[in-house]
Amino acid sequence: MNPRCRVNHIRMKKIRKSVWHVPCVVKSRIAAPSISRWRWNGWGKFAMTHWFMFSSGVQALKGYSQQIGTISDNIANSTTVGYKTVETRFSELLSANKTQNPSGYSTFSGMRAQTFQFLDRDGLISNSTNQMHAALLGRGFFITENSSGEYELTDAGNFEKKFVSVGGEEQTFLADLKGNYVLGWPADAAGVVTPGTDLSSLQPIRIDPGSIQNAARPTTSMQVIANLDNQTATGESYTISTQVYDGTGTADGVLDQRDISYVFTKGDNPNEWTLEVQAEAGGTVTAPATPLAVTFDADGNLLTPTNLTVDVTWTSPAATSSIATNFLGLNQYDSPSVVQTLDYDGNSQGEFVDVTYSENGDVIARFNNETQKVIARIAAANVPSAFNLQAVGDTHWKATGASGDIQLFDIATTDQFRLVPNALEQSATDIADEFGKLIMAQSAYNSAATAVRTVDEMTQTVVRLRS
Repeated sequence: MNPRCRVNHIRMKKIRKSVWHVPCVVKSRIAAPSISRWRWNGWGKFAMTHWFMFSSGVQALKGYSQQIGTISDNIANSTTVGYKTVETRFSELLSANKTQNPSGYSTFSGMRAQTFQFLDRDGLISNSTNQMHAALLGRGFFITENSSGEYELTDAGNFEKKFVSVGGEEQTFLADLKGNYVLGWPADAAGVVTPGTDLSSLQPIRIDPGSIQNAARPTTSMQVIANLDNQTATGESYTISTQVYDGTGTADGVLDQRDISYVFTKGDNPNEWTLEVQAEAGGTVTAPATPLAVTFDADGNLLTPTNLTVDVTWTSPAATSSIATNFLGLNQYDSPSVVQTLDYDGNSQGEFVDVTYSENGDVIARFNNETQKVIARIAAANVPSAFNLQAVGDTHWKATGASGDIQLFDIATTDQFRLVPNALEQSATDIADEFGKLIMAQSAYNSAATAVRTVDEMTQTVVRLRS
């Protein structure tokens, strides 16, 4: 044997004995002629073993870099409404060695890093001063529609008004911060919502005055709860005055309210009064014929009349009223005459002011006449496998084949969801937990870097011994 080859052979044996079981090496650190000479001398396994030594360390560096990135994302979004935390998890990576184990995997080759977003983790619900904000309790989402007509799911309920010009008319819709339309089911003229079961039943929720009407309604019923003092002298009167609505609206420039009065006068008998119904100027009471006898029993409970229909004809503007009046709450006790409750229906014409929500998902329009009306109901949605939703940015997700189709839920009839008005679901990020993970990930990254550096130094030693 050539003396130089003999020396090389002896050195290679020593090197083989000392580093045969060290995991891996970077190929680029070994010159191609040296590797070919090692293989010529029968040492191909040595170079391959060094390759696996580097592979495990590099995989660790990549994995922990990915984990630090996801932790940074979580921390950066710790105040993002509706944000769901992302987590990097690891699993061992095996490679096939058919020579030693023909039936399966046998050699560890580092680890694999995978990132998961936990959409089932809800953030804390906090109060909001914005009455257009809402939070959804339960493992589900608001369903929205983007500008391309695609459905997107979100837990971010920081809604706002979106102004859209349609045919020269400005319309206002309920939208989220991404600009997507919030979808739901519209109410009919009476404020009744009929939820659908498929996506085609959903509509953007319009909240502008042009789409929300609150027409004037005449007073048709009234309830009186009052006491007439049984010590009132004969011939003395007690008057209950109230306003009612004639239902004419404000188009004529005249307010809807009209005044009527119920005048009770004490009779000669202890438990008897007379009632006269009077209307303001411009109004004529056509029924009942008055004065009308009102009687009580010895305990002060009303005997007659328990119910009374009052008909009035109005002028300027012309209108008629028919008011069913309930007197069951009228008594005669030994205490001062007083009106405790006077309830009546009807309202003047109202102008839209803003919207609010109820716990069952109803969108309620409020008007300047202190009335309100249900105009729509927000829909809730979910999918069979939320982990397989596709993130599209701005805390929104799309359904995929793996996640399953979007399923709709009526918040008013399901126990899976509840809407919290004037509230927001905060980020699911736990800052303390994320910083703890960051410290551990940084330590692991440093250890992996040390391992790669050690293998690099070992490789340089091999190269120097070989040269």
